[in-house]
Amino acid sequence: MTRWEGDERGRGVAGASHHTAPVERLLEAMRTPDWVAEEPEVHLVPHIREALAAPGAALQVEGFEAAANGELAVRLRDSRPANQRTPAGLRAAAFALAGSFGEMTTFVQQRRDGARVEFLVVTGLLDGRFTPHGHVVRLVVVG
Repeated sequence: MTRWEGDERGRGVAGASHHTAPVERLLEAMRTPDWVAEEPEVHLVPHIREALAAPGAALQVEGFEAAANGELAVRLRDSRPANQRTPAGLRAAAFALAGSFGEMTTFVQQRRDGARVEFLVVTGLLDGRFTPHGHVVRLVVVG
């Protein structure tokens, strides 16, 4: 089976098990009760608004919704002209936005549901001067 057009090897060159420790720490933290911080609209929305106000921002905010479990849904619209929209460009815009509120350890998963693209962002501070905590944000992009 090929992994991409022109792939002749059908396999990689190495594993990445030597980088699993931070991922495992994030997973362990995610399983901790009360790890997700409260009031994401207070802690995260200002950073998101500031990032999206930057000149040339590819995304525009359409709304925010905070759930009781601390998860923040951010509804966004791709503001680039249709002929400039690419999956890689959208991914770059979403990662840049995630960087505006991301903590030291961050996981991002892209999902697609028809015309809607969603980026699940789990980000957390696992140690340091503040008590370990995290955030869960769904960036939902339509159009």
